[in-house]
Formats: sequence, C-alpha cells, structure tokens
Amino acid sequence: MPFSFLHTGMLWWLAAGAIPIIIHLLNRRRYRPVPWAAMRFLREAIRVNARRIQIEDLILLALRVLVLILAALAFALPVLKSQLLFLGRQPHVCAVILLDDSYSMNYVDGETSRFERARAAARDVVGRLSRGDSVSVILMSERPRRLFREPTFDLDQARNQLARLECSYAASAAEGALALAQEDLAKARQPAHWVCLISDFQKGLLDGAACKALLGDLKKKADLVAIPIGEGYDGNLGVVSIETDAGVLAAGIPTVLRARIHNFGQTPQQDYPVELFLDNQRRDRRWVTVPPGGEVDVTFLAEFREAGQHAVEVRIPADSLPTDNARHHVVEVRPKIPILLISGDTTGRGGIGATEYAGMALAPGWLVGEIEEDHLSPARVGVAQFRPADLDQYPAVFLINVATLEADQISGLERYVREGGGLMIIPGDRTDVRFYNENLYRNGEGFLPARITPPGFRTEEGECFLSPDVYDHPALSVFADRSHGDLSQIHFKRTLLLEPPTTASVICKFSTGRPALVERTFGKGRVILFASGLGRDWSDFIWKPSFLIFMRRVGDYLMRRETAGLNLGVYETATRFIRGASAATPMTVVHPSGKNDLAELESALGGMRMQYAGVDRPGVYRLITEQQIIGQFAATVDPRESDLGLPPMGLINAPLRIVQPTDAASIIGTDSAGSELWMMCLKAALALMLIEVLFLLWIERREKRTTIHEPV
Repeated sequence: MPFSFLHTGMLWWLAAGAIPIIIHLLNRRRYRPVPWAAMRFLREAIRVNARRIQIEDLILLALRVLVLILAALAFALPVLKSQLLFLGRQPHVCAVILLDDSYSMNYVDGETSRFERARAAARDVVGRLSRGDSVSVILMSERPRRLFREPTFDLDQARNQLARLECSYAASAAEGALALAQEDLAKARQPAHWVCLISDFQKGLLDGAACKALLGDLKKKADLVAIPIGEGYDGNLGVVSIETDAGVLAAGIPTVLRARIHNFGQTPQQDYPVELFLDNQRRDRRWVTVPPGGEVDVTFLAEFREAGQHAVEVRIPADSLPTDNARHHVVEVRPKIPILLISGDTTGRGGIGATEYAGMALAPGWLVGEIEEDHLSPARVGVAQFRPADLDQYPAVFLINVATLEADQISGLERYVREGGGLMIIPGDRTDVRFYNENLYRNGEGFLPARITPPGFRTEEGECFLSPDVYDHPALSVFADRSHGDLSQIHFKRTLLLEPPTTASVICKFSTGRPALVERTFGKGRVILFASGLGRDWSDFIWKPSFLIFMRRVGDYLMRRETAGLNLGVYETATRFIRGASAATPMTVVHPSGKNDLAELESALGGMRMQYAGVDRPGVYRLITEQQIIGQFAATVDPRESDLGLPPMGLINAPLRIVQPTDAASIIGTDSAGSELWMMCLKAALALMLIEVLFLLWIERREKRTTIHEPV
C-alpha cells in the first residue's frame, strides 16, 4: 500500500516533533547535594512516587510529539494509493479534457453532429466532478488552445462555457494539446489526475514519435481515457482545390478553372453535380463520376469582363460533412497584365537585345507598340531606372542580363518575392558571376535558386539541347504535346554551370545532365533561374516557335501568386498592401458571417499595409473603405481533414482505456484509486491534544486529593 504526499516540502516539519523532547531535556535541572537529616523522609516518599511520575511525563511527551508529527503529515496531504483499502475521503481530481474541435467533428450521423455529442460527453464529465475538483478543457486541433487560462474550480462556469462552444474549421492534431495537458498536470495539486480524449480519432491522429512520447509521460501521471465519438461513416465527397492557369487574369480573356473533387468514401459516386459560381452567380454545372478513394478534375471555362478581384466558388451537394462541400477562390483580373523587364543589356544588331526578345515573346506586338490584342503588357526599365517601390504593381518580373544591383534594389526584390511575387532570372554577357553568388545567392540565404560555378559560362563543344524526358512541371507541361514545340530541337552554344542546393528543384536539364532551369520557393514567391542567355550567340531558342510558348507559360506560372494575399488557409493572418491609403481612413473587413471588423493598418512606403487576424471560417472576406469594396480574399480549409478514416485506427498502440460516450459520467470517481489521509491525520492530532488536556486535568485532581494540609 504505497503512500504519496502532495506537498512533500511540508515533511520537513516532521522535525518539529523533536521540540517537546528538546524542551524536556533543557528543563531538566542538576541539583547540588546538601546534607539534611530530614532528607531520608523525602527520599522514601520519592521512591514510592518516582516511577509513577516518570511514566506520566513520558506519556505527556509522547502525546505532544505525536500531535506535532500528525499536524505536519496533515499539511503534507498524504494519500494512500490502494484499490483494496479505503481509509479516508475520496481524493480530489484534476481532470483534463482534450476535446477535438477539428472540422471533421462536424460530420452528421443521425440527428446531431459528432461535435455536439462530444460536447455533451464533456459536460457530463464535468458534471460528475465535485467541490474541490478542478477541470481544464483543451481544444484539440492544429491550433490547440485552453478554454481557461488555468484549471478552474468553477465547475458551473466550465459547463456553461462548453455549452456555448462551437466547432472550429481547423485540421486535427494531438501533439500540441497533449503538451498543454502535460503542463496543466504539472500545476495540479489534487492527488488524482485524469486525462480524457474526446474525438472521432481519425487515422493517424495519435501517430508519430512525439505523440507517443507525450502519451507515455501522461500515463505515468494520470489515468488516460478515450471517448470515441461516431461509429464509422457513410462516405464523404469534398472539393479539395481550385486552380487557374495564372494567378492574375486579363479582362475579356477566357481562362480555365480546374476544380478537384475527391471521394473519401468506399463507394463510387455516379453523375455527381458540380456547380461553378462567379461573384455569387451560378455560371456552369458539370456532372462527374468519382471512383471510391479517387479524385477527378472538373474543368470550367470562365471569362471575367471587368477588372478587379472576383470570387470563384465551386459547390457540390451537401452531405454528412458540409464543411468541405464548397471551396472559394479569389482571382485578380486586370485590363492588361503588366510584366516588368529589368534590363541590363545593350541592344544588339537592329536595336534588338535579350530584353526585346523576351518582351516580344510575351507580347508579340510589344516592340512596335501594338499590344491591343495581347493580355500581357511588358514594361522595360534599365537598372538605373529600376525603383523597388514599383514592384508591387507587377505580378511577374524578369531580370535579364543584369550585371549588378544596388543594395536597396536587392532588398526590394527579396521583399517582393518573399511576399508572393514571381521572378525569372535570365543571365547574359554582362552577368557578374561573383556578384550574383555573394549578393543574390549568399550561401543559400538569398533568392538566387542556385550557385553559379565560376568562371560561369561554358562553351558547349558537342550537342547540347533541352532533355525531353520530364515535362511534368506546370510551366512545361504543355510541351508534352509535341505540336506545341519540341524543346529537344533547341541547340545551345553557351550555358551556365549551376549548383542547386537541396532547397531548390531542377525543372529541366540539358542533354548533358546539367541543370537548365532551377526553381526555388522563397517565402511565398517563386524564382526561376535559366542556365543560358537569349540571343544568337547563346542558342537558336529565340528563332523557335516554342520560345514564344515557353516564355508565356513561364510568365503565367510565375503569376500564380500563392502569397498575394488573395487565397489563405483558415486562421492565417491576411495582409494586403493598399496603395495610396492613409491611416485616417479606416478599413472594414466584411466577414463571411456578415459581421464587420476593423482591420489594423500600419504605414508602408507609398500606402498602408493591412493586417487582419480574424480569418476563422472558410468563405470570401471583403475589404471596404469609404463605402467602396477595394478588394477581397478567400479562406479555405485543409482538405486532409476531409479524410475521416475509421475511429479504431487512431487508437492503435495508444495507452488509452476506451469508454463509450454513454458511460462518460461514471468514469471519474470509480477509477481514481487512493484515499486522502490529511483529514484523518488532522482529526487524530486534535484527538491527541484533547487526550493531553484531559490527562493533565486528571493528574491535577489526583494530586489535590493526596495533598496533606497542616493546620495553621
């Protein structure tokens, strides 16, 4: 029957039991013998009473020592851990409830959702607690958070808070919530600890070394209980993505929208309707058949006639998990799509250089000023005229044959790419290899995708062309169809020697096996480095029809600005640069629920930077200032959460005791082994103090009866 103490520091007060003994020893006096004839009568009296007096003193000394020892034990809060013997009162409990509020808990099987049943089970558990118990409620998802800052003793408040709790739109994760539970148990002062996980237990929820280690640590400190919610599922269909050919579209130019529908169930879905909405107006409908566990891409052709930001929604009929039945996407539409060409070269023969070749490929009529039929509008600036403040108006930038850049220009390009811009670097005769390595690559810290091997350019002695083996990259996938051009027919005379790091990816290689196109994700943007220049001294690429398609496809790919602030995940912070705005003009964000929130504004070069942290549900958010809509953005959920899996799979190899939701109210108290003994110790100490007083009174009364009073 092992003992434990909740306040082990109070055990030092056991030493107080020595105080009566020390006092007894200090009060003993040494008498000096004095001859006196009458002493023989006193010695005879002492001999008769000495043993009785000694026993009485020892009894009093023992009582006082035991009182102090029992008082110290009571303050140390002893607990007798035994399931067979109950001596004291049932120990108080610190209950930690990990409640899964990921959006898969919105799955409706029957009349209520799984989250509603999980919430009811949590309230039943709290209702079982008694006065002196504490409870901590931790919401278990990718964004774990406590319902209370500290474990609360106000059980009525806990039940009321749980009743008002709503399911979130986050994906499920257990590691963060388990770490918070460990922190709460470390603060608990109750002798009994109890941790309950209430979830649908998607497959993989408790997988991973970190989760298993946390569960093992919690098992040593608490009773671990799992309450699974839901028994299987009927299947689920979800819209998992929406993509466009380019992040920035041109007004009046048809564009392709692709929506991906995934069947997470085990049965095929025949002739399933998929609807397209543009700015809340239904524009098209398709019927698809999705195999079990498979997915299909649904293609829509859309055209936006007006410039601005437009909302796209793809919707399927509601099923048992309504959260993923619609997905939103915001696209930016411009009258013309401006592309910045930063040129460092001098024009070649006929006044045409590498920059002009690139510009004519992007917009064939650009050089002669006839771009009315083109949706791309290139703008050429020299290095001396390049101003970083102008970058935000360009969805893509080409750096062509630039020798060096100023420090503010480098930092401006870094900020531009980090915040979602697309950049392509095309070297040339003027490229300073050492400058690029030291200032743009910076041992992998800069935005240059690869280190350039000195001395830089290499003259190819044999055949060198682009390898036709891999065309699965979005920028090159069109060339899988040879009718759009054959890249293997391009002959290169000079190439750049590149050493890409592990953080970069090689899009395409030369026939020699060396990298030809290297891409790197930098922040939220992309950078592509081409390992050759443009012009007849470099290759015959500019004379091939595939060059025009290549440049336009790369440009469209760079404009897929995942980071432009248009499309976010739920709970991400929305940021947006508002050109020309001022702090004096408040900005309102219209939430998908219809409520209005004020956005935070901070000064930035040329305008204001907006920040909004209230993105807490999927849908379209609109930005309004001075009664005008100046922009919008969309928030979407993580599609991985749509894969519900089976509840038992999440509990494999987990040290959890399974309890059904109907038995949730009975698990506290019946399984908390141990008895609190502090009250018993305190009562025993008080009883001994009473015995000491009564014993002293008895001695005093006895002495009065035996005292001989002589007459006066």
